[in-house]
Amino acid sequence: MDLKKNKAANADGNLLERIEAVRQERQRQNLEKLLGELNEMIGLDQVKNEINSLVNLIEITRMRSEKGLPSMDMSYHMVFTGNPGTGKTTIARLVAGIYKEL
Repeated sequence: MDLKKNKAANADGNLLERIEAVRQERQRQNLEKLLGELNEMIGLDQVKNEINSLVNLIEITRMRSEKGLPSMDMSYHMVFTGNPGTGKTTIARLVAGIYKEL
C-alpha cells in the first residue's frame, strides 16, 4: 500500500513540476512578445532602454532572492507624461503586461 501511495505522490510531484515548467515557459514567451512589441515601436529609444534595464534589474533581483542573496527593495512605479498621441497609454499597457509576466 505504501508503494502505491509513494508512486501516486511522485506522479503528483512530477505533474506539478511539469505544470510549473509550462507556466514559466508561457511567461517567458509572453514577456518576449511584449518586449518585442515595445522594441518595434518607432522612436521612444530612451523609454525602451529604461524599460529593458528595469526588466533586467527585476530578473536579477529575483535570482538573487532565490539564491538567498541580499537585494534592495525598490519601487517599480512609473509616471508617463507627454503630449497627446505620443504613446503614453500604449507604453503603459505594455509595461503592465511586462510586469504581470515578471
